[in-house]
Amino acid sequence: MIKLLKEKRELFKTISILFMILFVACFYITTAGFFISWSFLAILALLSYIAYKKIDFSRKDLWLFLLAYPLGAIINLFSLNGLLGTFGFLEFDSQILTLLILMILNPSLKSYKYILYTVTIASIIASLYAFFLRMYPEYYVSVYNEDPNMLLWRLRSFRAIINWGEALQFAIILVLSAVFAFKKPIIRSLFLVSLLILLLALFFSGSRSAFVSIIVGSGFLMMLHIKKRFIIIFSSALMIILALVYHYRDTNIGSRYYSIYNVESNSSNVQRVASWKMGLKIAKENIWSGIGVNTIKKSTEDFVKTLSQEEQDKWNSTYSKTSHTFENSYINVLAQSGIIYFLYFFGFMFYFMITIGLKLRTLKNKDKYLISGIYASLVAFMVNMVFFHSIEGSAGFFFFFLMFFLIKFTDNRYLEKQEQQ
Repeated sequence: MIKLLKEKRELFKTISILFMILFVACFYITTAGFFISWSFLAILALLSYIAYKKIDFSRKDLWLFLLAYPLGAIINLFSLNGLLGTFGFLEFDSQILTLLILMILNPSLKSYKYILYTVTIASIIASLYAFFLRMYPEYYVSVYNEDPNMLLWRLRSFRAIINWGEALQFAIILVLSAVFAFKKPIIRSLFLVSLLILLLALFFSGSRSAFVSIIVGSGFLMMLHIKKRFIIIFSSALMIILALVYHYRDTNIGSRYYSIYNVESNSSNVQRVASWKMGLKIAKENIWSGIGVNTIKKSTEDFVKTLSQEEQDKWNSTYSKTSHTFENSYINVLAQSGIIYFLYFFGFMFYFMITIGLKLRTLKNKDKYLISGIYASLVAFMVNMVFFHSIEGSAGFFFFFLMFFLIKFTDNRYLEKQEQQ
């Protein structure tokens, strides 16, 4: 069996690329398929390791970061919910293992370009489907069994409304970077048209967090590569979005974007701020080992019972009793797994982003725009985590999937090898 696997090394590489493409496509098309494809990638990585008995791409800081997974599982044993917390951690925090899988498979920059094409095509398909739902609300009602009024002012695709915004924020920035990375006019034009379609989908998605995240991420991309053409495209895209907001200012979707500036004007904003405060209070009460992963709803209910009647009434009138999140990835992790895991986990994430960010300004690689695009999309995601529990969902897998490529393509050994070639 081992001998047969060794003889099929090229076949393994081809299969790994195919499953990476499936992995990305499923992120935009269906969450269920996404997790199935992630499982196949994990199996493929295991077989590859058995066959080759080595990990081609390896860095000490990556290995230390991977230790966050067993560290979090152990800490959750001592959490408020003990073993249940550990089981929850193993279920929801396995995204970090994506890095290990990709370290074993060791995909190339050529593989990433296939992934970029997949992101573009899959996100366009999802956007067109979202436009179709808006044009035929009766189909939306029959398939999703939801109020058509929701569809008329907040567009979704195959994915849930919130998840759709997360998917768009990755796609828009990656496609924007491709506009500058590819030199052939026809390819560049196709990416530019794709960008316009995705921006329209972003507006009608009603996702304020994605809007803010994309502005910040694109701003980072612009700072890394200050070019007249880039500024023109970035400014034009921003003006298009602002024009749409102004045109629809008296509608529900327009009011959502205006609520970015006036938090109190939107009930979901009020709820989100209230949940942040509650999360920080609960985290403070269980600062070292947390309450345990996947136990936010129960812990919040128990904590609310300890408050005065006035405070309980205020909370119950402000926030949903069915909430399983504090609407903030950073607060979620802090409250669920405690300060030790929080500092270890996010400490490494910010370490990678800061060190790589400093390197990108001087990067001379011919594919520097694509690499910078990955970086900017990850910055956007880290901004989005302020508003949602993104790190615990399928977007978290995609974040670490892209992070691997960013770390690899800015690695000194990789860059030296590229220069020699």
